[in-house]
Amino acid sequence: MTGRLADLIDDLRKLPSETEWVELKENNSDPEIVGKRLSALSNGARLSDKPKGYLAYGINDKTRGLVGTKFKGATERVKGQELQF
Repeated sequence: MTGRLADLIDDLRKLPSETEWVELKENNSDPEIVGKRLSALSNGARLSDKPKGYLAYGINDKTRGLVGTKFKGATERVKGQELQF
């Protein structure tokens, strides 16, 4: 991972804790939970006057270590609709 994405991930990992607009996860592909988290992060970003919210996979939320993930957001589907949408 290089460039802007790597810089963004590094910045998110440097935060002292998760916030209303940043959440770090190793794995969780339950579509209901993912949908609720994304909605909450979007609302949290707006309320915190941030341009975006982030749900970053493959990061341990306690140690901030890069651990990888089995979650494949680009291929997950819920009732035939792409989860990534």
